Amino acid sequence: MLKEKYNTYKEIYKDYIILIKCGSFYLSLNDDAIVMNRLFNYKIKETTNLIKVGFPITSLSKIEKALENKHINYLIVNDDNIQKYKYKNNSYSKYSFRLDNYDIFVNRINKIYEVLKANLGNSNLKTVLNEIEELLCKINY
Repeated sequence: MLKEKYNTYKEIYKDYIILIKCGSFYLSLNDDAIVMNRLFNYKIKETTNLIKVGFPITSLSKIEKALENKHINYLIVNDDNIQKYKYKNNSYSKYSFRLDNYDIFVNRINKIYEVLKANLGNSNLKTVLNEIEELLCKINY
């Protein structure tokens, strides 16, 4: 039901982050979960058919303020009541990262991890790790 609700709103509000109240949390799914992960470093939880991130309802004002500062359109769904926030220069696409790309990158990262783990005794590994760390510094991690 949550996935269907998300998909219904996402069809109408494609360039919005959809925040759906679920108990004492707000959840974002799929592509929006990736955006929330990139913006707030929330942990992505994966299930069979979807990925999601969540945060407690007490954090909503902090999230709203951050989304407003970044001029990202968002929709808050509380049961059947929705609140829509739209900006002239919506920057949602700047932070979006399509779900299919996410899966590709996760698979690539997992393969890299397995190769690194298998080559722990390799003397070239230190050089490779240094190069990886340099790249991570360039992308602000």
